[in-house]
Amino acid sequence: MSKRKPNVLIVGEYSQFNTGFATYFYYLLPKLFKTDKYNLAELAVYLHPMHPKMEETPWMVYPNEPSPRDPEEVHRAYQADPINQFGKFRFNQVCLDFKPDIVINIADPWMASWINESPYRKFFHYIHMPTVDGQVQKAEWVEDYAKCDSLFTYSEFGKYTVETQSGGKIKVSAVASPAADTTVFKPSENKEQVKAALGLPTNSVIVQTVMRNQPRKLFPEILKTFNILLRKMEENGESTENVYLHFHTSNPDMGWDLPAEVKNHGLSHKVFFTYMCDHCGLIKCFRYRQDKTVCPACGNSSLRLPNTSAGCTREQLAYIMSAADVYLQYSICEGFGMPIVDAKACGVPTVVVNYSAMAELGTEESGGCQVPLLKLWQEPATNTNQLRAVPDNDACANILYRLTTDTAWREYLSKNARQWALKYYNWDRTARIWENHIDSIEIEENPRWYAPVNLLQPMGEAPQQVDDPAHFVGWVCQNVFKNPQMFYSNEVKNWITWLNQGFLVNQDQHGRKYTQQFGIREFCNLVNNRIQHHNHYEMLRHNTMNPVERKPKIGVTL
Repeated sequence: MSKRKPNVLIVGEYSQFNTGFATYFYYLLPKLFKTDKYNLAELAVYLHPMHPKMEETPWMVYPNEPSPRDPEEVHRAYQADPINQFGKFRFNQVCLDFKPDIVINIADPWMASWINESPYRKFFHYIHMPTVDGQVQKAEWVEDYAKCDSLFTYSEFGKYTVETQSGGKIKVSAVASPAADTTVFKPSENKEQVKAALGLPTNSVIVQTVMRNQPRKLFPEILKTFNILLRKMEENGESTENVYLHFHTSNPDMGWDLPAEVKNHGLSHKVFFTYMCDHCGLIKCFRYRQDKTVCPACGNSSLRLPNTSAGCTREQLAYIMSAADVYLQYSICEGFGMPIVDAKACGVPTVVVNYSAMAELGTEESGGCQVPLLKLWQEPATNTNQLRAVPDNDACANILYRLTTDTAWREYLSKNARQWALKYYNWDRTARIWENHIDSIEIEENPRWYAPVNLLQPMGEAPQQVDDPAHFVGWVCQNVFKNPQMFYSNEVKNWITWLNQGFLVNQDQHGRKYTQQFGIREFCNLVNNRIQHHNHYEMLRHNTMNPVERKPKIGVTL
């Protein structure tokens, strides 16, 4: 093992933001930094150079977004490709500057496939941790996983899915599940006091969910289920007066019209939302009173629902979650479902759908309950083509009935939840998994980045006729790209299909599909453009071959 510190580049949502991906990095990166074994840098998605959080880390940060002061053509270039927002926009420039030995990316597979296509891919060890949230994974995703040097997953479900679907060809290096900060997320010493401070009824049973307002989050089904619960309680002579729902979410967002859904289900009196004030910092729960309204504490029109870019701090969220009596994660799938573990750390029994990663977080031993499925349905090929869950609302209502009426059962699961989080879902354990794997990677004393420049020769004129497109494309892979294995990729299979049929199907910026001619001439133009792209980046690499001594902390604007 070399004594040289490896350069480790993390690509993903900025570690100081309030998203699931960002939270993972928020806890992981300081622990890796503290070891003093690595030169760390972040290519920070959704961060621009003038953002107030730009300087909040001790390691190097490269913002992915253009500066507000950049010329209009820079912003147009950023907006030209929707995948730019996930790090593609700055990646090659950052690689030239930082010269990573290891690149780590945690993201949905469709957000990250461009990393394997980078002209600098061969110069770094790539560790990818995709959100495997359903079966069956798209073939192109599995192919992309196979190109990675190391593959991590969030869950045992993800590991099983990838390894099984690849026929054992892919071996997942580790399951590095997210964890909970159990020093922050912890049971309340006085739950009634917390509820009172938040504006929730003190003698209530609160069924809480903390989820993005996205289509796959089943907010309407939660409302249906809650109505079933209320009817069941009435039928059994139980009072429904003190049972409430609490949504910690945003509106509007990418998913549901939540105020309309609450009203349509006749539950306006039973559903609380978290509100926060931008002016005085008030955090309070109210029945819905517009997305933004007047703050009762300071009188300013600055009280609003939280969102991912301006949400609660982790300490505030932990306080809010400690007020819950039951936590419900109701969605068609989850790559993991980090709030489930946060709820467990707060000693809150968790109710989850028995599918994807959620299933392994819903055992009784871990303080959870699993909602059985009515069925699995398949999304269309235009989406993910995966199986998605339809939970049994009646069964869920039965589980909630027991949890809201049987205090002893709720307390038993609460104790299990906290103990499980302490034992299995702590960030020190997760960080050790990453540290051990990074340390196992052989780092050359002379970085690959300083290898001799390798320029490719463009093709000559396109042949007038090709009898066998597959044979011709194979010849190009071997003799032009100098990469025979390229022939077996999905991309090359598409080229052969397009040549055989004489056209490809494309779509415009509005998503409207149209056909485009694709013959030998178009194929050769595509190849030459690829070669020009490769040679351009090779010459840029050649111009940056003088090693740069890194300072402990540099804020970088490219």
